[in-house]
Amino acid sequence: MSGFVPVASARSTMISVPGGIELRIPSSRNWFVVFFLALWLCGWVFGEFNVVRELQHPAENAPVAFMAFWIVGWTVGGFFALATLAWLVAGREHVTIAGDEFAVRREVFGIGWTRRYELRNAKNLRVFDAPVDAGPFGMRDPYGFRSGPFVFDYGPRSIRFGVGLDVAEARATLARILAAKPALSSNHG
Repeated sequence: MSGFVPVASARSTMISVPGGIELRIPSSRNWFVVFFLALWLCGWVFGEFNVVRELQHPAENAPVAFMAFWIVGWTVGGFFALATLAWLVAGREHVTIAGDEFAVRREVFGIGWTRRYELRNAKNLRVFDAPVDAGPFGMRDPYGFRSGPFVFDYGPRSIRFGVGLDVAEARATLARILAAKPALSSNHG
């Protein structure tokens, strides 16, 4: 036993697809937030059912208008928490660079959205290693929704992706992407 910290394996995988490559990146897992949200959702369900039951059979002088307003906000908050929990547990990004397209898809359980960019207008793919602003309670990106360390220029905008990757893994992955698609480097802008 050497006593050294073991080297972590890469979280992402890169595969060949017809005419290009695909990068698969799982969402970052913050197990404290996963556990907290799971517990919070148990209380959320209890509150949701109690207020719905009260609205169905209101007591005399019950603040029905307030409860109806409250239940709408409570429901929206619950769906946000449920979506966040699903992203943290099963979310992933698929980045496909093939043909004339640079596509970034974020999905949970196969449901998601894809943003497609013209590959000829995607320039200067790089890793942005500036620290991410601290989120709630001083944690960096506790929900896993920030944009990630990869950046490319698309006209006057910067497009970011790679939410689940650490900067070190992003740098190693960038070298592999640029070897497969050299037109994305800053030298070809």
